[in-house]
Amino acid sequence: MTQHSWPGDPAAAWRRTPADGPAPSSRRRNPPDLSDFETFTRLLPRRGEYLAMPVMYGVGGAFCLAVGLHLMRYQRPLDPFDGSAPAWLGLIAYWPPWFLLLGLGVAGLCWAPVSYVRGKRDHPRYLRELYERINREGIMVQTFLSTLRLEANEGTDPSRIAIETRAGDAQAGRLHAAFHTWLDVLRHDDDAREAAQKRIGSRRVLPATELFGPEAEGGYLLRASSISQWQVLLPDGPTNWQVEPVRNER
Repeated sequence: MTQHSWPGDPAAAWRRTPADGPAPSSRRRNPPDLSDFETFTRLLPRRGEYLAMPVMYGVGGAFCLAVGLHLMRYQRPLDPFDGSAPAWLGLIAYWPPWFLLLGLGVAGLCWAPVSYVRGKRDHPRYLRELYERINREGIMVQTFLSTLRLEANEGTDPSRIAIETRAGDAQAGRLHAAFHTWLDVLRHDDDAREAAQKRIGSRRVLPATELFGPEAEGGYLLRASSISQWQVLLPDGPTNWQVEPVRNER
């Protein structure tokens, strides 16, 4: 995929943007320092994520158990027999609706504490591995507002312009201006905007080098899954990225 194939001609937007243009200095701030593990665990919203599955199992189990007990108490038995067969055979047709729900409920309630214990045990190791990976290959970016919305399974998602914190002021300013020039073209051209949305598809991260060319190092267009100003990008392949939001320092 080259920059010449993109709708809205982003390569032209890059050429029109001066290389020594003013940087968004008032918007560029000192990024959070994640080199310290204690700071890392405080700023990444990952501390209690292992609670999600136990809560889901517990709530789901309690719901199934309540519905099963209700059906067992109030639903009339199905009796397909004329009375000549033993009564317990008639109950076979009556058991599945509530018996299955009771089984699922008990299983969910039993598995919830197991899931909690396992998650609490494994979570520190997962955090340590993520901390080491971020400090080894993570790309810290600062994000800015974007007018483009990206296609999603239901409706659209907002996007954000992202610029690497290690980019110089001149490069950051040029990236910021080029993105807005290209986005303005898309905003006034419905066909180009729809074509760009389809081209991006479900991708979470689009490097600026794909839009503007190899000189546009340090810029990205992100699918905004978080409103956090700071994000860490972790490459998982040529087009796949893991995005970790970072809280602002207090």
